Amino acid sequence: MNFTDENNRLIDEFVGAKISIGGNVVTLNHEGIEQSQSVKNIKYHSSWNCIMPVIEKIESIKDDHHGRFGVYINSNNCHIQSTKFRSIETNQNYYFADYTLETKLLSTYQAIVEFIKWYNTQDRVSLS
Repeated sequence: MNFTDENNRLIDEFVGAKISIGGNVVTLNHEGIEQSQSVKNIKYHSSWNCIMPVIEKIESIKDDHHGRFGVYINSNNCHIQSTKFRSIETNQNYYFADYTLETKLLSTYQAIVEFIKWYNTQDRVSLS
């Protein structure tokens, strides 16, 4: 498992983080609350306190095609799926990410990275 700065910056941008010019401080805006932290303290891969606002943001997204998105965590598995969109072939809800890794947190981290990569390719007009 590679916890790259690139993946953490991807998550930062998704949650609306602003990185200072020096790269030393990140300002997170979650539910109207602004927090400043050292970049090295943002450890999405090792802190539920860091990853939970990301999960809440994913679950707040809604559009007509997909419905809402659910983040489902069980044992050491995490999958993210839509609540409305169904695959024509299987008539099952579409999974945007599904990971089973060593721990619940690592699986959640990787599923979130994959979801954000997919999300960033979508038309923002249809997603809100």
